[in-house]
Amino acid sequence: MILDACCKINLGLRVLRRREDGFHDIETAFYPVTGLCDTIEVERRETPGVGFAESGLLSDCPPEKNLCVRAAGLLIGENGVCTPESRAGANGDTSPDAGAPELPVVGAQGKIPAADSGPDEAYRRSPGGLANRCPGGVSIRLHKRIPNGAGLGGGSSDAAAVLRGVNDALSLGVSAADMAIQGARLGSDVPFFLDPVPSLGTGRGERLEPLPGLDLKGYHILLVKPGIGVSTAEAYALASARLAGRAADSSGPRTTAGNGAAAICPPPEPLACILRRPVAEWTGRLVNDFEAPIFEKLPLLETIKRQLYGQGALYAAMSGSGSTIFGIFEEDPALLAASYPCHFTYAQAL
Repeated sequence: MILDACCKINLGLRVLRRREDGFHDIETAFYPVTGLCDTIEVERRETPGVGFAESGLLSDCPPEKNLCVRAAGLLIGENGVCTPESRAGANGDTSPDAGAPELPVVGAQGKIPAADSGPDEAYRRSPGGLANRCPGGVSIRLHKRIPNGAGLGGGSSDAAAVLRGVNDALSLGVSAADMAIQGARLGSDVPFFLDPVPSLGTGRGERLEPLPGLDLKGYHILLVKPGIGVSTAEAYALASARLAGRAADSSGPRTTAGNGAAAICPPPEPLACILRRPVAEWTGRLVNDFEAPIFEKLPLLETIKRQLYGQGALYAAMSGSGSTIFGIFEEDPALLAASYPCHFTYAQAL
């Protein structure tokens, strides 16, 4: 079974508050970019456990921590083991289209990391749980084209594809709702990739509401990802510091009326309302809260955003926690990619 795992962009991203569990409540719109995809092959096998091989754009992530392996581990239990061998093409190429390696032989190198403990884990181990319903194991091949540390959700999309693939390959019969619950344990945007349609994400991003009115057909997109990545944890730490300052400022009046009297700033326009405006009206309204602190640390990203506007983008922004900057254009921007010779670029019609 071969599956495509597409990427996404965020249209606006508001960091609302830090929660007691350490996560943050956010509000964002997810929009799929269906042309830029990783390719995942999932095959059933009689031997229990997970075999895993990867090619293309490689990361330093050890195989046992790869979201593909962890996603499979959620559904087949803890008996899987993974023996990585060659992680590049036969010629050592690490480009997006490097040849896929042969699948490694699975041996007793160690167990797939356990899922988080708690009620879900207890269910998984129960007589009717997933860990006791899995006949055999799976072999997974990942060919990666979506860059890492880009804010495009590539790892989460891979995890979602593996969840679907393992469920089908082993005929587990896990419902879409249960798969979304399991997916949210792997990453906040994994549930979106289980059914990637334009959606409003709230909570950690896992609570989804389809946005059928959000349709960018007829527009084009250009993605520009420099050779620097942004850690999601670091991005939230930077945003949290600004959030704390914002909370302190909100304890009193924030503006002054024309007559000198104190006035309270009106609440921001709801994200869904902004997205109903023409794309050309999004600038200044549709804001990613990660941009300000990350641009301060990595000014190159702000330079790219300004350059995209200078090249005719109707709207430009950072996706997620970065480091990809995207521009939405009326005309095909493919030729503009040559303006960014040192960066990863991708253009397509939406």
